[in-house]
Amino acid sequence: MKYSLLVISLFSLLTSNSSYAQIYKWVDENGRTQFSDKPHPKAQEVKIKSENQQDNKVNKTAVNKKQQVAVTHKSLLNSNVLKLRSMLKKKEFSALNKTIEQLDISYKSNELSEDAYFTAFDAFDIKSEELASTFDSWVSSTPQAYQPYLARGIYQYHIGWLHRGGKWSSETKDANKLKMSEYLSKASDDILKSLTINDDSIISYFYLMRVATTQGRQDESERLQRKALKIHPSSYNIRAQHLRALTPRWGGSLEAMQEYLIEASQAIKKYPKLKILEGYIYNEAGEMQVLGKSYNSANDLFSKSLESGAYHGTLFRRGKNNNRREEYTDSLRDLNSAIELNNEKPLYYYWRTNTLIDLNEFEKAMNDIQAAIQLDPYDKDFQSKRRWLSAKFQNDAYNLRESQNNDSAVDKYTKAIRLNPENGDLYQGRARAYIQERDLDSALTDMKKAIKVDPDNYHHYALIDYILIKSKEYDQIIKYWKQYISRHPDDGRAYVEVGGTYFHKGDMQSALKYAKKSADLGNLEGIEAYEKFTQMFQQRIEKGGPY
Repeated sequence: MKYSLLVISLFSLLTSNSSYAQIYKWVDENGRTQFSDKPHPKAQEVKIKSENQQDNKVNKTAVNKKQQVAVTHKSLLNSNVLKLRSMLKKKEFSALNKTIEQLDISYKSNELSEDAYFTAFDAFDIKSEELASTFDSWVSSTPQAYQPYLARGIYQYHIGWLHRGGKWSSETKDANKLKMSEYLSKASDDILKSLTINDDSIISYFYLMRVATTQGRQDESERLQRKALKIHPSSYNIRAQHLRALTPRWGGSLEAMQEYLIEASQAIKKYPKLKILEGYIYNEAGEMQVLGKSYNSANDLFSKSLESGAYHGTLFRRGKNNNRREEYTDSLRDLNSAIELNNEKPLYYYWRTNTLIDLNEFEKAMNDIQAAIQLDPYDKDFQSKRRWLSAKFQNDAYNLRESQNNDSAVDKYTKAIRLNPENGDLYQGRARAYIQERDLDSALTDMKKAIKVDPDNYHHYALIDYILIKSKEYDQIIKYWKQYISRHPDDGRAYVEVGGTYFHKGDMQSALKYAKKSADLGNLEGIEAYEKFTQMFQQRIEKGGPY
């Protein structure tokens, strides 16, 4: 019991300096010191130093202290998240059911850790409604299986949060709250259905608890966790989820969290992996400090939490917090450790991307943002960071090209293209570097790609014209310009280019035709070309030459 009281005590002392909590202390009738965030008869308010009075020294408690540089993230080729999501998008429903069944078996036989098992179901955390019909098809395809109901329920839970957004409740529109409520109801129905088919699914209980927590139903969370623990008595995630429901920001209290940890003490002794629970309350306190932008206090609390065991979620939070504190080396160390412990969390890669950028490790950042997007392709922040990094490489490449360092420019353009392969300007930039190196074949290949991804850009056609004219491939040039004209029939610039190409080919009648069209559209070059071609045409006729 003693450790629980110490946890609450230190939690209280470290959080009372923020505007988010006032902490009260008293001695109960049994002589035990109690703490609460609510006033109590005979209680005294705890006073501690303010943020700017506290020791700002960073607590260096961490896993793998020797790692001070970024590690390459583990391959996602064996990611259960990506495997399940790929099957979903391909509508391989039988394979999905079998794969989840195998995950169940591996978890129950201890071949797969609880953390890896729970993480696998992140496959259905998809921030887009475009896959709703796919989940419906899965349910229709195998209505006797529990897996599609569970997966659809998980999906609907997250879509509910997508509609709700991340703003404070007071800042959230009623329409958004209503939409969330509708999706939570659907999620609950589906997950309950999954339990009627498979009544020992720990994931089903876990997500029902998340729904109950979101709805503010602590009693229901309590009932569900007790039922789940009868089936899976060693579960960390079930206990941690209920602790989350008991936090003050979800309508709970410090007393409730304290009592729950006391109740869990025997289970912690029996199952050593549960010792991490002892750090949960410090982790929550750290999050409260982050909300109040008291980052130094938050760091101390996260470090204290980690004394109970190396949990990747806490390492991630401390790493993110250290980034905000501009302690980038410490941030990198923590995020490396978090990813070593769980390499399928997209936010971990995203925040390591931010830290690597702050450390000017742009190429390593490129790899991380790609991993984040693989795991969560719909996150807007991830996509924005991808485009930012691509633009950074593009700018570097342009400067290198301008200084005639074309090999390095090509390398930078290639990295930019990896991040943003749908940007035609990147292919054009790399083509220009190839041209300066007299590698026209590579330049031509790039310009074909540029036109494919961006067929409305006039300058792409102008550059492929420049390349093809070197080898007098007039018909190819004409074909490309006619392709552009079919999309932009009123662009006089294109007609004069076609006319000029026919002129080089020796087809004066076609040259005149296209120059006249350009002139008719008011293009000055077209007017000049038409006058020039007309004079040359008349001269040929007067000399009796061929048309």
